Amino acid sequence: SEVYDYSSDKWFDEVLTKQFRTEKEVENKFIIPLLKRLGFNDDDRYDGMIVNAAHGSKQTILEVDFALFNSEIENLEGQPLLVAEAKKEDRLYKQVELDKAQKQVKSYAVWLSCHFGLVTDSKTIQVIDLFPSIKGMKVIFDCKREKLKDRFNELYNLISKDCLTNYYEQFLK
Repeated sequence: SEVYDYSSDKWFDEVLTKQFRTEKEVENKFIIPLLKRLGFNDDDRYDGMIVNAAHGSKQTILEVDFALFNSEIENLEGQPLLVAEAKKEDRLYKQVELDKAQKQVKSYAVWLSCHFGLVTDSKTIQVIDLFPSIKGMKVIFDCKREKLKDRFNELYNLISKDCLTNYYEQFLK
C-alpha cells in the first residue's frame, strides 16, 4: 500500500546524526516518532503497560515499553497489535543482547496474545513474528538506522497501524 511521502520527511535524515544517551531518549526521540510515521497516534499507544505474568506458580509483573492498539476499531478493543521494546543505543550490536531483547518481547507477546514485536536501540531495528510456531519466533525485518529511509515502505507494510489492523481483523474472523 502507498505510504505518505516519507522520502521528503526530514526526520529520517535528521535521525542519522543523532545520538541517544539513554533508553528513555531512544523511546522518546526514535520509537515514538517512528510509531507516528507508522500511523499510530497517542491514543493507540500504551506506554509502560503492566502485565501480570507467571513463571510456573511464581507470579511476576512485566512492564512493556509500548503496547500499540487501534483505539478506533471496536472489535479490536484490548487487542495489542504490536509490542515495542526499547534498548539503550548501541546495546543490540552484541548478539547476546539482541537475543535477550527478542526473548523479552516474546514473553510480553505471550501474555498479551500479540503476534508482532519491534525491538530497537535506534541503530538496529527488528520486527519479529512472535508466533510462527508454538515455540518459535522469526525475524521478519532487520535493518540498520542508515537504511531505514530506504526500507521504510517495507516496514510500513509489515507493522503500520493499517496493516496490523487488517491482519488482526482477518485473524479474529
